[in-house]
Amino acid sequence: YISITQTYYTINKSCIQHFKMGKKYEYRWSEIIYIDQEWSKKHKMLLFYQNDGRAKYLAFDKKGIIWDYAIKYSHLISREEFLSRFPKVKL
Repeated sequence: YISITQTYYTINKSCIQHFKMGKKYEYRWSEIIYIDQEWSKKHKMLLFYQNDGRAKYLAFDKKGIIWDYAIKYSHLISREEFLSRFPKVKL
């Protein structure tokens, strides 16, 4: 059996598109409200939470473009505000 995994991202000013195993996932910058920066830097994966409280993980690229765009274009709130909105989420 031969398995070919193809994962890549396209990034623009409105969203990030994640293509994985032939499926397309789209994450709008306006829906990203919190980025766990400490965890992300430690594990070299972008851990972000959307406005519904769900966590998403994206692997970093070699040049760090995903990180730069996420910090620049997301509508981020503070850790305290996020925890007050979603008290059941563990950070």
